[in-house]
Formats: sequence, C-alpha cells, structure tokens
Amino acid sequence: MGFNYKLCGCKSPNEFWARSMASELEQIKMFAEFIKSSPKMLKALKDKDWVTFAKLYNGPEYSKNKYDSKLSSVYLKYIL
Repeated sequence: MGFNYKLCGCKSPNEFWARSMASELEQIKMFAEFIKSSPKMLKALKDKDWVTFAKLYNGPEYSKNKYDSKLSSVYLKYIL
C-alpha cells in the first residue's frame, strides 16, 4: 500500500510508485524493507509462524482468505 512508503524504504509516495513500476525486483526489495521494518513480522517469517505473519501483514481478517494456510502450502511446495 502506498501509505506504507516509508516502511518500504522510500522517501515519498512518488518514489514508491516509481520503484513499483520500475521492476519486480524493486517490488521485492521494497517488500523486504517493509518486513524488516517490523521486528514481529520478521520474527514470524523466520519462525515460519504463518498465522502471526499473515495477521501482521494482512490484518485481523487474514483468515477469511486463508492467507496463513496459503503461505504454509506454498512454503512446503517450493522450499522443502
């Protein structure tokens, strides 16, 4: 979300937009910065605590879309 531009390592919403449009690599870099800006989110990701990560990243209604289950499933499919 654009309002998180500072948490993504950008100085302005315009920089956030420009980097988002530049490449997928820039989007991934900003995503990593966003996660690093939240020690709880980073810890949940490192611990593979999909429920906590999904709740912190997607908000309290994360379970409606089963984000935690989807993260776990993709992790198991591609990482293990």
